[in-house]
Amino acid sequence: NNPDEALRNANEAIAEYSSYNDKDGIASCLMNKAGMLAMKGDVNVALTVLEEARSITIEMHLKSREAQTYYFASEIESQRENFDEALRCASVARGIYKKLGSKSDEAAMLNLV
Repeated sequence: NNPDEALRNANEAIAEYSSYNDKDGIASCLMNKAGMLAMKGDVNVALTVLEEARSITIEMHLKSREAQTYYFASEIESQRENFDEALRCASVARGIYKKLGSKSDEAAMLNLV
């Protein structure tokens, strides 16, 4: 798959979801977009896009999605060898999953740290 094409598709989907004011859809597309940007090596932009997605998830009280943004940020920070920040993000995600009672997701965060 071509990351540039995937980015175009993500941007089109974001525009479509925006026209319906579907914030959950927008957040999901932003997370996908961040993944494509990270694959291209645009990690700073990817992290900024994740922050935008996180803001939406917080506004919408979508705790599981919020945790996903921290999980993705942890992966990106690990790839950059920014391990302190990767650990912080994984710990935040783990804490959210723990509050949600999601043992499997909480355990997955332990694999990151």
